[in-house]
Amino acid sequence: MTINDLSAALGITARQAYTRIAAVSMEFPEIVQTGKNNQKLIGDAGLALLRRLNELERQGLTTQAAVERLRQEYGNAHQNGVNSSGKPSENGAYGQENDRLYDEMKERIQYLERENDWLRRHLEAKESQLNTMLPMLPSAVDRKPSWWARLLGR
Repeated sequence: MTINDLSAALGITARQAYTRIAAVSMEFPEIVQTGKNNQKLIGDAGLALLRRLNELERQGLTTQAAVERLRQEYGNAHQNGVNSSGKPSENGAYGQENDRLYDEMKERIQYLERENDWLRRHLEAKESQLNTMLPMLPSAVDRKPSWWARLLGR
């Protein structure tokens, strides 16, 4: 849902919709997604939250006070992944998604640590080979000067 759709659904102007989204997104950042051309998109959970905000404002609360009330109402449910009706919320899905991403990231880090250890051992082996071969190379002093050094008289 775009800002224009949201403003039509809530009966407010686009500017008011932006203001409310800015206020609510500080506490509930997952309700706003950025679409093509930096367009702000609101999902169903965001629409429900903004409808509740609109309702609280109609009861006489300021936007900031209404956001504080939303944080109190949805705060524990928001953290536990359950909405006020006891059903898993969209935020719970985000929590599960975050857990899955965390596990994937942890596995990837472990893989990279193992690969890093292997590369370190491989590099140390190559360095030791190089150190054993280095004394066998003729020294730079024993080499004849290059043709251009002879030409310049060096």
